[in-house]
Amino acid sequence: MGTCDRSAGICKCRKGFGGSACDMMLCPIGTISDIEAHAYLGFTTKTQPCSGRGRCLSLREISQYKDYSTYLGYTSYFGWDADMIHGCLCDSGWEGVACEKRSCPKGDDPYTPGLDEMQLIDCECSKCLGGLYISFNGLQTPLIPYDAEEEVIQFYLSRLPLLSKVTVKFLYGNQLCSKTGSVTSIVFKSPPGPQNSIAITKGGGLRGLHIAVRAKGDSSSVVQDLTASYPGNKEYVECSNHGICDYTTGICNCFGGYKSSDGFGNSGSIGDCGYQYKVFSNYTKFTPYETVLNGTAYNTTLYHETHIHSKCPFVNNDLCSGNGQCDASTGICYCNSGYGGPACANRTCESSFAWFGNPLYSHTGTAVCGGVGECDGDTGKCINCGGNWGVFYGDRCEYMSCSTDTYGNTCANNGACLTLRQMARYAYNEQKELSQVDYSTPWDADHVRGCVCNRAISVDNQYFPDYRQIIDVHGFNASTLNDTVAYTDEEIIRFYRGPYAYSATDFTNYNCQHALCPKGDNPRTVNRNNTNEIQVLHCQADNGTFLLTFRENTTVPISFNATASELEYHLEQLYTIGDVLVTFIGGQNYHRVNHSVCSIWDNVTVYIEFLTEFGDLPLIQADTSGIMNYGFGIQNYHDHQVMNISEYQKGDKEDIECSGQGLCDQSVGVCTCFDGFQSSNGTSKSPGQRGDCSYFNP
Repeated sequence: MGTCDRSAGICKCRKGFGGSACDMMLCPIGTISDIEAHAYLGFTTKTQPCSGRGRCLSLREISQYKDYSTYLGYTSYFGWDADMIHGCLCDSGWEGVACEKRSCPKGDDPYTPGLDEMQLIDCECSKCLGGLYISFNGLQTPLIPYDAEEEVIQFYLSRLPLLSKVTVKFLYGNQLCSKTGSVTSIVFKSPPGPQNSIAITKGGGLRGLHIAVRAKGDSSSVVQDLTASYPGNKEYVECSNHGICDYTTGICNCFGGYKSSDGFGNSGSIGDCGYQYKVFSNYTKFTPYETVLNGTAYNTTLYHETHIHSKCPFVNNDLCSGNGQCDASTGICYCNSGYGGPACANRTCESSFAWFGNPLYSHTGTAVCGGVGECDGDTGKCINCGGNWGVFYGDRCEYMSCSTDTYGNTCANNGACLTLRQMARYAYNEQKELSQVDYSTPWDADHVRGCVCNRAISVDNQYFPDYRQIIDVHGFNASTLNDTVAYTDEEIIRFYRGPYAYSATDFTNYNCQHALCPKGDNPRTVNRNNTNEIQVLHCQADNGTFLLTFRENTTVPISFNATASELEYHLEQLYTIGDVLVTFIGGQNYHRVNHSVCSIWDNVTVYIEFLTEFGDLPLIQADTSGIMNYGFGIQNYHDHQVMNISEYQKGDKEDIECSGQGLCDQSVGVCTCFDGFQSSNGTSKSPGQRGDCSYFNP
C-alpha cells in the first residue's frame, strides 16, 4: 500500500495507510474547532484522527474493549488484520465514522408501553459481618453494610455514573442481609430498557448459602412465592422516536405534539422529545394543481391545501413522510419496505460484515454499512465509507477500494481492480507459472480488492500470462498467436520504456503508476556455471500436429515433420519466449538440421536452449492429441508415449532488475547502469537492446 523511497529507505504510503511498511489502515480524520485545536499544543492543523473526539484503536484493541452496550469485550480478535485495521471509539456525546457528529439525547418512547427492569439480591447470611460490593457495567460501589436499609443501598447505587436513577425495595426482610434471609429488589428507572445484570461480591467476613443475584426472569431462592425478576423492555432511543436528530448541533427536532421530557414522560430539560404535551396536531398538506395540455399533465404554481388532524408525525409534506401507513389510534408509522425511522423519512441501508467494531471470528459479525460508513437516507446507499480516506466502497461499504490517481482513474488506467479470489488465478510460482491457487474460502476473498497491473507483450525476457479474466476489462486475449485481439499500437507504446528497442515492461506498484525495469543476468555473480536452460524433446510419430505450451501460452498447431528452424520459429512466437536455439541430433550424434521433429524410425533428440529466459525454467508442456502413428499401423497410438520432454541442463542465470548492475527508476522503468555496464543482448559479452545492464564494457 505504498512506494519505497529508495534514497531514504522510507515507504510513502497510500492515503489512509501508515506504518513503517504501510501495513496499517489509519483512522479517519475530521475537522476540529478553533477552541479544540488550541488544546492540541504543537498541532497547527485543524484536523485530527477521529476528529480529536475519540480514540483510534485496532481491531485487536476494540475486541477487548468493554462498554457493556456496543462493545462487549467478550473475546479477543486474532485475525491477520487484528493490528492493521483501525477505527474510532468516540467519546461520550459524539458518533460517526470519524466522531464528527454530535449525539442527540435518548429516551423512552412515551407512547409505547413497557416495563423497567427489576433484579433481585438474595442474601441469607450464616455469618453476618461486613457487607456486599455491588458492581454494574464495570463500576463498583463501596462496601454496603449487611444491615443497610433501602435508602442507604439506593444512595450507593445512585452514585454509579451509569445509573441515573434506581429504586430499591425490600421484598422480604428489612435489611440487605440477615440470618433469616432478605430479598432486595432493584428497579432500573433511568436509563430505561434492558440492563446488564449486576454483580455482587462478599466483603468484611460475610458468609452464607444464599447470596446471589436473580435477573432475567429468575426467582428468589430465599422465598419461593415472591415476584420473579424481569427484564426491561422500554426503549432507549434517539429523540425518543418522536423527533429527528440534527447531528451538527446534537439537538432533537421534535414532531408535533412532543417536546423535551424529564426522562419519565413528563416535561423536562433532557431534550429527548419524550414528553407528549398534546395528542393530536394540526397540519396542512400542500398538493399542486395539475393542468392537462395536449394529453400531458403539468403541475402549476397553485396548490390545494388539505388540513390534517393526526397523532402521526408530519414530515416532508405528508404523514409518515408519504413512505408509510399511519396508525390513527396510536400515532405510530408503519414504514413501507426500504424505509425506516419514526417518521419513515429515510431509506434504509443494508448490512455487510463488520470491518470494525465487533468483527467476531473471521468477520462473521454484521453491521449497517459494515460499521465503517454512513447511511444516506435519500438513496438507501452507504456513503463516507471509511471516512475521508475512501479506503472502502460499495453500496454497503462491503469492499476495500483500489487506489486511484489524481485524476480519479482506478489503478491509474494501467490495471484492473480485482478481488483476492480473482487475483489468486494470476498468482505465480517461482518459475513464473500460474500456481493454481484457489482463494475462495477466507472471509476476505470477495471483499478485499487491489490493482492487478497490465503486463507487456513479451519482446525479450518479459512474459505475458493468459489474461482470461481481464479480457473483458482490457479487450485483450493472448491465448495463441493466431487468435490474438492485441493491444492497439497506442496501448503497446505505453509499455515501451526506452531508449532500447526491447525495453517494454510491465506496470507495477499498488496503484500501477510505476513501471518495472528490464531484467537480466548479473555477470559478476560467482559460484555458478552461468548456463542456459536446455530441455530435450523426443517424439515418435509420422503424421498429424501437436501443441506446445510454455507459461500458459500455447503455440499454433505444429506439424510432426517441422524442421529445427520451423520449431524454433513457432516457439519464439509465444509471448513468453524471446529467443531459443533448437538443435536436432540423430542416433549417431550428428546434427540433423533438416530432419523432422517427430519420427518413428530415427532416434532423434531435439535440444531446446533458452537464450533470453533465465534461471530454472518450467518444462514445456505438450498436447499430442493430434499426433498420428500410421507407421505402427495404429492411428492415435496413445498407449505408447508419443512425446516426452525433460530437463537436460538446469539454467542458473539470474533474472533480476537491471541485472544487479544498475539502479531502477520505476517512475519511468529505465535502468541507470553502473560504470562499465550497459544494455546487453542477453549475455555479458555483447551489447544489445534489452536495457538490462548485463553487458560489461570496462
